[in-house]
Order: sequence, then C-alpha cells, then structure tokens
Amino acid sequence: MSAGIVMLLIAAAVARPGRRQRAIQWLSLSLLLLLPVALGMNEWYGMGFIVPFALLIMEGAAACFAWAGSFVSNPDRTFTLGLSVACVLAAALWLTALPPGAHGLLLPRGGTHFLLTRPAVTRAAAVSRFFASAPRDAGIMAPTDLSPEVVYLTDKRVVALPFDPGLLDQFIEEYHISYVLASNEFLRRYDPPIADQYTSSLSHPFYRRTPSTVSAGLLAA
Repeated sequence: MSAGIVMLLIAAAVARPGRRQRAIQWLSLSLLLLLPVALGMNEWYGMGFIVPFALLIMEGAAACFAWAGSFVSNPDRTFTLGLSVACVLAAALWLTALPPGAHGLLLPRGGTHFLLTRPAVTRAAAVSRFFASAPRDAGIMAPTDLSPEVVYLTDKRVVALPFDPGLLDQFIEEYHISYVLASNEFLRRYDPPIADQYTSSLSHPFYRRTPSTVSAGLLAA
C-alpha cells in the first residue's frame, strides 16, 4: 500500500504541467544518488537520495491537493480542517493499536507501535538475554562488527576482539573479560585479505577452533 501511494504521488508530480520539469529533476537526482546501491554498495551510500525524493513527494502531494481543491469552494479551510482531524485520528489509532502478533519473516517487526516501544531489531538479541542478570561491569568480548549491538542490548562493558589472535589471552586478562561471543557470521574470509585484520576474521575462527585455549566463557550469538 505504501509503495502504491508513493507511485501515485510521483505520477501526480510528473503529470502536473507547471511543475513537471522540476519533478523530473528531483526524480533524476534521486535515481542518480541511488546508483551506488544499485551497483551493490552498502545502502548507506545511497542515503543522499532522501532529500530530492522527499521534495519529489512534496511536489506530488501539492499536485493532488491542487486537483482536489478544484472540487471544493474553500480548499484552504477544508484541507486545514480535514488534515487536522485526520492527524488526530491517526495518532489515536497508532497509540491504541493492539500488541503485534507472532512475527512473520515477510512482515516488519513492531506492528504499529511507536518506534521506542518496538522490540529490538538487531543482531545478538537472543544471546543478550543471558547477560540480563550479569553485573554492570561484566566483561564481554565480541567480534568487531558485533560489539555495537552488544553494547546497545546489554548496557555492559564490551571490548572488541583483537586483530591478532596472539593478543586474545592478553586482552582477556587485561580487560577482565568473562565472556567471549562467537557467531558463524564472522567465520567468512575477505578478499582482499587485508579486511580480515579489522573485521575479527582472524581472531574469531581461532577461538572457535580452539575454545580450550580461551580463558573466558564462550557463547554463541
């Protein structure tokens, strides 16, 4: 439904004769800024498209209001009152929505609840429950790319794995680490190999293969 509304607004923006050129410019700029993502780069590199795309949607909304205003005698008063009532009703429905049901893989999590009341959608959500009763200063060591999520979910003291497997025991002793997290996600190797040095792809397979050499508890995330 959301995609349909967006397509309708884009079509309305392009179809408006007086603003067609501006709408095409916003559309072209949006597609240009999304090009890195289309070529396989991380979606972060396409975030710039939000600004021209938002302006394109605004052009479409203005075109729709201009078209609808031709059917009423006082469009400013009508739209102001109608949109105000719609916002109040939408807020009431949003805040009084029922709790979300069982989560399906093809459905977004969190239902219609406010963003801050949604369940955490991040990695290591299951293993983080293990640390709920642990002391605040409990030392946790996690792969480099996983440590921000662990900090966010546990609010504990988290240290990233060292780049060199030979430093593992030294770091565990120096930072008083009690638990080391492991995940199959970090067993892959990179090309070029230089990336292995800053993604925990050297240390992680080491302590997965030889857990008896690690002087801390080993948990699977």
